[in-house]
Amino acid sequence: MGGDTERLGVVINVLYNHKNDPGQLNNLFGHPDYTSIQSKLEAQIQAWMQRYGDREYTWDDFERAAKNAGLASWNKNYAYRPVDLLGRLQKESVE
Repeated sequence: MGGDTERLGVVINVLYNHKNDPGQLNNLFGHPDYTSIQSKLEAQIQAWMQRYGDREYTWDDFERAAKNAGLASWNKNYAYRPVDLLGRLQKESVE
């Protein structure tokens, strides 16, 4: 793991085998035996994002959205749904 996981202290990417691990105790993300499944899922995500005009948001985007809503930080935000705050950012970029 790395990147956002190390920076944020939470696991961002997960992949579980629900049949063999219904309790989701063993994160298989990054495991070499599951590379093809990961690639297939990533391609599906990218296709969905392309189709619907979605984009990847950065931590800075989340922080900017939180500050625009009057929050000190995005971290431990329980007052707003991510989609609502990020929607505000999209509106600002259009105006």
